[in-house]
Amino acid sequence: MQKRATRTGILLAITISAVIAITHGLSRHYAQDDDLPFAQQVPRAQQALRWNRSQPDALLTLARSRLEEDPEDARNLLTEAIRTRPVHTKSIVLLSGLEHTETALADRLIDTAVSFTPSYADILIDAAKHWAKRGDDARVVALWSDALTANPRTREQLFPVLSTVAEDPATRHLLRRITEARPAWWEDFFEMLAKTALSTESVRRVFAGREKSPTYPPTPRERRAFVQRLLEKELVTEAYLVWMEGLSDEEEEHLGLLYNGSFEIEPGNTGFDWVIHSPKLTQAGTVVISFGVNGRRALRVLFQGFDDHYHHIGQRLFLEPGKYRMKGRMRIDNLKTQGGFRWVIRCRLGNAWQELGSSYRIIGMSEWHDFNIDLTVPPACTQHEIRLMSADYQQADKVTGSLWFDDFRLRRITAQ
Repeated sequence: MQKRATRTGILLAITISAVIAITHGLSRHYAQDDDLPFAQQVPRAQQALRWNRSQPDALLTLARSRLEEDPEDARNLLTEAIRTRPVHTKSIVLLSGLEHTETALADRLIDTAVSFTPSYADILIDAAKHWAKRGDDARVVALWSDALTANPRTREQLFPVLSTVAEDPATRHLLRRITEARPAWWEDFFEMLAKTALSTESVRRVFAGREKSPTYPPTPRERRAFVQRLLEKELVTEAYLVWMEGLSDEEEEHLGLLYNGSFEIEPGNTGFDWVIHSPKLTQAGTVVISFGVNGRRALRVLFQGFDDHYHHIGQRLFLEPGKYRMKGRMRIDNLKTQGGFRWVIRCRLGNAWQELGSSYRIIGMSEWHDFNIDLTVPPACTQHEIRLMSADYQQADKVTGSLWFDDFRLRRITAQ
């Protein structure tokens, strides 16, 4: 008899627990549907409260619907939501912003919400809005940074705001702690700033702040973005210096009027380094070779039926006005083409490129041999480059075969 009573009690407890679970589950089902328009969320919240009078998400929704019509009722609903779930941060944040909430209490509520959900981007952004009203700009920027770390999707919302901070001389100092810490999102932000900032001086100042960081100096991505910005604004001298400061000891050994002309190190595809692209049906890059080269590596360009205009290998140069001679070595390996190729050194005059000198037409087949390019750089040139291009740029033809290049040297010719 006693065992039967015990079993009955257990079954009753299980049944009650199941009913409670179902009730709370239905309550949450009706309360949590943020994808619906707000007007549809309110009746669902009311339905949720019929299943559970203290469902915090439903109380929050009703509180939002009552903010303008009955702020005091909204306050009571939020208080009940927090009483039911003390860590219900959305209710805490909303309560902190209600009129007549004491300033000190509002501050404590915001701090509480952030401490409960330090990785919840929406709460962090709401907290930033609170401190913006209080005039604590440093805390605002710190919370934005935390929000960006917590949720990368906030970049679309926060990157433009941080750009405004960076571009204003009165607020730029607020980024100092961020630049020193270099959070995970920083490189993406700086790249965007370098591309979109209205003032190059803003980018320059932010980059200078990064250079002062004893722990995290500028990364290659940051330097690349800044150099590109300077080049776009035709600040060539500054761009060259910034690029050169980022070279390693090994890379500095290959400096000259033409950088890495031996092709002994991998091209960096940025700044004043070789920029090499391989469009469809081509392959280009440095390879190890055992004969005919000065060193271990050479540049190889392979064509496998390429039928477009070629211009995909080049390097920016930093030259003063005067006369120059470039020397190099090449090997032509069964290159079948009607037009051929040329190495061209040119400079930008206004909106157009002017050719300063070029090699002979590269076509056919040959062993390793030397070639020269003589050129004169006029004072009006602002940007200079060397580039491998289709010799006949008016008409493209199908190309097969390969080219090898090595030991490029550029020197200035002084008057005798």
